[in-house]
Amino acid sequence: MTRPRFATVSLALLTSILSLTPLACDSSGADAPVPATQASEARTSTPANTIAAPTPTPAPVAAPVATPVAPIEDQPVLASAVAPTAEAMVQSPAKPSAKSHAPGSLRSPSLLPAGTPDTHIEAFTNLRLGGKDKAPIGGVGASGIHLDELEVGKGWASSRCEQVGSEFVVDTDERVNVCFRVVHPREAEAVTLEWSRAGKVRQVIEVSVKPTHAYTTRAWMPVSAGRTGNWTATVKSEDGSVLGQISFEIAGPTL
Repeated sequence: MTRPRFATVSLALLTSILSLTPLACDSSGADAPVPATQASEARTSTPANTIAAPTPTPAPVAAPVATPVAPIEDQPVLASAVAPTAEAMVQSPAKPSAKSHAPGSLRSPSLLPAGTPDTHIEAFTNLRLGGKDKAPIGGVGASGIHLDELEVGKGWASSRCEQVGSEFVVDTDERVNVCFRVVHPREAEAVTLEWSRAGKVRQVIEVSVKPTHAYTTRAWMPVSAGRTGNWTATVKSEDGSVLGQISFEIAGPTL
């Protein structure tokens, strides 16, 4: 019988065709299988027979070079950039120091007021000692100048005060004489005499001193009704040192 054989052959042919056709699927999902070639490329982008070039190492940054600092002993002295001259390096001759005198000597520093500058003491102790010199009655000036006599009197004769006293009367006495003896180096100097009444300076005069070892001189003031009161005469050296001071009184006329 011919038909059954055709049907059997047709069924076998259909089954063979269906086994060769792939099944349809949605490849847009995240779990879609990846082709073998794509999976191989994803694992490495360099062919197996190619050696990868090494990654370049960045060049090291050079550290700043520190400036060498000279040791302290080699550094310049900023306080004195100019070398001393030959004249400056020559030592000045030493000044004479104060002479040593026994306490009883007329040139002993113990005779001077406390606070006398050292330079004044030095000049005083180095001053020549004369046969008629006496102890200083006050301070000493820069040159060693000082007084060894100071008094007031109503009269004056032979470089000395006469009628020595501290009380003067208007219409009875003519002048107040202030007499003093100056001892100093043999050079011309000057002293000032301040006339003060009741602690206030009324007048200042200058008295020249000749260049001799000892010089006796005076200053005077008229006695008048307008000058009554307590007075003080102060003798000072050119540098302002007080060499001596003496007080007196001018009284009104006797009734």
